[in-house]
Amino acid sequence: MKKPRFECLATEMPMTWQYRGQVLPENKVIGTTVDVLDFIQEDKAYVLVVNASLWVDNKRIYQASGLAMRLKDDG
Repeated sequence: MKKPRFECLATEMPMTWQYRGQVLPENKVIGTTVDVLDFIQEDKAYVLVVNASLWVDNKRIYQASGLAMRLKDDG
């Protein structure tokens, strides 16, 4: 790709977002997990659909299901 660009697909695909906490200065470890649900090849673009989570000190505080992003070549 000569000029790759990411596009959010939140308006085209269903997505849920849940949260139950926040990152605080006293937290020690922050991590993420991403589970790939689908990979779609389009004409000059790729779509990746995932479930993603944010963890703080071994507690999941954010979870997004059906998060989708398109990678497109503007070149």
